[in-house]
Amino acid sequence: MTAVSSDGTETSSTPSEPSPGPSRRALRSLAEHWKTLLPAFAGFALLLHFWRIGYAPSLSFGDLGTVLGALLLFSLGGLIVFIVILVLPSVLIGYWIESNLLPPPPKPAASDPTARRTSLKSYHHRPRAAHPPRARRSVVFGWHPRAGSLPWFMLAAISTLLAYVGVLFAGVRIWPTGVTEHVVVGMFAIALVGVLAATMSMDIPQVRRRLRTLRRTRWQFALISLLYFAFWPIAVLPFYVVDGELRAVNTLMAVLAVLFVPFVHWMLYATYRIVSMQGMWVRGAMLGLVLFYSGAPLAILDGGLNAFGLGMMRRVDLVLTGRGCEIVHAAWPERICTPDHRGEAGAYRLENVEVLTRIGAHVYVAVPGGIDDDRLPRATIPADEVLSWHRTAAPVPAATDVPTNP
Repeated sequence: MTAVSSDGTETSSTPSEPSPGPSRRALRSLAEHWKTLLPAFAGFALLLHFWRIGYAPSLSFGDLGTVLGALLLFSLGGLIVFIVILVLPSVLIGYWIESNLLPPPPKPAASDPTARRTSLKSYHHRPRAAHPPRARRSVVFGWHPRAGSLPWFMLAAISTLLAYVGVLFAGVRIWPTGVTEHVVVGMFAIALVGVLAATMSMDIPQVRRRLRTLRRTRWQFALISLLYFAFWPIAVLPFYVVDGELRAVNTLMAVLAVLFVPFVHWMLYATYRIVSMQGMWVRGAMLGLVLFYSGAPLAILDGGLNAFGLGMMRRVDLVLTGRGCEIVHAAWPERICTPDHRGEAGAYRLENVEVLTRIGAHVYVAVPGGIDDDRLPRATIPADEVLSWHRTAAPVPAATDVPTNP
């Protein structure tokens, strides 16, 4: 739409769009140039590692580029895998909602177009007495264990987790060695087959005819329980890969598994029909909260350093020179280096230490348990005095014989 001004020139009268604020412009610029954030992400991960061990070495630009690249690839890959595993049950739940196997969440509230107007009053018709609205129970946001409610998700998640914990406890106290692994694998296999069968059978006409029966509360609870039976071993798997002794699973089981995982799944289910940007911000904030409280970023960072041999390594034997052995004796008088008499190189072995970091010109080591407890003794050894190093396997606990009565 154009208008003619007093001097005869045509001007546009179309209202211009409001300019975005500075915060919105900054976010838009970061979204367009997201590649510039990758070096910053890797640098933050490296600083987090140095902060954890309480030591910051001096680095050259060549070493810094190699370390940042390795941390960036491993950390991003680990975070993506963790988020995909966490969101995978919600994807299956969404597919079951589309297949009418699970009840859909409520629609977002909309304005009632049939509501009586209050700005224009009619003097010709006498207003009728307004009836109080009937109380409506909320299925999703209620506290009754119905399909789709938060207690429903919590009950299914906690009950299946307790079943796995009971099996592990029985394997330690009651069953013979080797039975626990078969029972856990069998439970996981049965649950995985059940979830895949429920997902793939939605296109079968005979199953579609029985949807009314399958939508009963007990069948839906059995379905969501099968989903959590298949979910828990997959959720523990990344923590086992990055740390073979599952030290990081304690935080996962205590905080993430019991509270945050079912809450995240319920939140994604409740906001299934919300496709606006506000819903995306809510989902992203909840996933970030789960990552923070679960300890997954630190576990992934330690696993990356351990996988590349850069640090956070347990049960390591070092081969030192004579000067390196003297440095160890001065720092730890109780530790003794074992001389190697098979050659004339003057090599000494320092057994069973934990390497906090090999980044830089020094090797930062600690006594066993020093990674978890920063109060234990630590020392730096010049990298030139370390001839070699190698990992040792974890000691296998000896099987105790159960005494039998004659």
